[in-house]
Amino acid sequence: MQEYHYLLTESQRLLQDPKDCNCFWIEGYALSITTIHSKERINIVEFSLENGRFLSFPFALKEGMNKNYQKFSTAIRIKPSKIKIPEDVLVKKLGLLVSTQIENGIENYYLHNICPLEELKYKTKRYCGY
Repeated sequence: MQEYHYLLTESQRLLQDPKDCNCFWIEGYALSITTIHSKERINIVEFSLENGRFLSFPFALKEGMNKNYQKFSTAIRIKPSKIKIPEDVLVKKLGLLVSTQIENGIENYYLHNICPLEELKYKTKRYCGY
């Protein structure tokens, strides 16, 4: 039950550029989708990053709770579903704004924002100072 509440809370954390975060943009793609049977229709997407690492993020599909899912769908140019994330999202590349944190000696990646792949080169310049 505690894990479900974490997924629900995390799914409602708006994906946006944080003001004070040691984040970086990286290319990635959706590798797998796990559906959690709930009234919020939570789907966990596991992303593969270009550096060989992975991260997961829960998206709620229920109307009124799906802002992050709408943003994700727009970034990879698919029509959003109200029932489950379609497999069309798999292996479609996009830009991911991530941060890392070491917990118990393990480096974990956290998602902060997403963008279409075409915008990634402009965002990388802004964050990496090229």
